[in-house]
Amino acid sequence: MADQNEHQEYSLEQLYRKRKSAHMAPASIEKNVRLKQKERKEYKPIFQRIVYVTTAACTLLLFALFSLQKANNSVENTPLQVASNNLVYIHSLDHHPMTSDREKINSRHAKHYQAYLQQQNTFALHHKKLAALELMANGWQLKTCDDEVMLISKELVTELGRINQLDEKLTSGDVVSVAFNIDGLILTVEKSDKPMLCS
Repeated sequence: MADQNEHQEYSLEQLYRKRKSAHMAPASIEKNVRLKQKERKEYKPIFQRIVYVTTAACTLLLFALFSLQKANNSVENTPLQVASNNLVYIHSLDHHPMTSDREKINSRHAKHYQAYLQQQNTFALHHKKLAALELMANGWQLKTCDDEVMLISKELVTELGRINQLDEKLTSGDVVSVAFNIDGLILTVEKSDKPMLCS
């Protein structure tokens, strides 16, 4: 069956070529067809270039929009404008909603407090910094000699006062000693007897 189909296709092709050679198209039609093909070949590369340029421009525009949006979001989330050579550390309590009862919260605080008591003598000597205190509306700002700025939220200030790890007689302009644990969490903030000498 396949041989018969191939034979029929071959004979149809032969018949088509025979008729085509017998009835030649006029020269004017052939000339018009060739001119139209030439015009299409000229316009097609230009059209493709326009499509490529448009695609590239749209991609750059989208990239610019996303970059601007990201820059705006980062500016809105920055609580304090500081010089470019300053390092800013924000210290705050965790604001994630609690899914369990108060006992779990209390046990977590107790564990942190026990860890503090165990590490206080070891780490306090190695992890203390002097800083200038400035009271702000949304918390405290501590600035060290290294131009590091630490922002401490009101919630953390309240919590440190509750567990007696905060000198409550502090005012703006005081030099304070800030003790950190091994993870960089603030353990105590107390007034320092030493002056803050920055070179």
